[in-house]
Amino acid sequence: MADAMDAEFDTVAMWTAEVVDALGPEYALPAGCRGSGSPESGACRAARRLFDRPSVRADAAALPLPDAAVRRAWCLGVICTLPDQPAGMRELRRILEPGGLLGLLVFSALEPTTEHAPEGNHFPTEDELRGLLAGARLEVVTRAGLAALGTDEPDWDERMATVERELARRHADDPRWQVASRQSDAIGRLLASGAVTGQLLVVAAG
Repeated sequence: MADAMDAEFDTVAMWTAEVVDALGPEYALPAGCRGSGSPESGACRAARRLFDRPSVRADAAALPLPDAAVRRAWCLGVICTLPDQPAGMRELRRILEPGGLLGLLVFSALEPTTEHAPEGNHFPTEDELRGLLAGARLEVVTRAGLAALGTDEPDWDERMATVERELARRHADDPRWQVASRQSDAIGRLLASGAVTGQLLVVAAG
């Protein structure tokens, strides 16, 4: 079986960039929002291809930036994939300048262990998340649940669905697509059941 994290964040990321090349640049943002980054070279190449911006592959616990170098940053859906979550949070705090702001998309679990979690994911509980933030000296400025978030951009959902359909049309028989789809389906079921919830936090370097 294909490695789930490689399939989701490396192979499928590159396939997504290829689909956007075929569909047009207006599909880049919706396509980019259907997944997130990981320390995979394919994800970096896809991000550069989609948005024509520099990208760097690095360990979340050893970012290639000096202390207090960043005024604003975001970390979207990454915390639950880190093997050492406290180290990752401390590293994010290290690169923020005093008073700097960090946007976090965090998936947290109701119970300390979550059955049927996608491979490579460990969802912190709310108590664990509070401990991670306190340990990294990050203070919550504001938060919102995923249900409260949305976009005013016309046809956003349809463009995301178009990208998904084209990916499936091209790669449905590939084991790597099947593994990535199972990963996506697993998190979808957990969110739908309420066992896992998503929230967007803005935190400040204390």
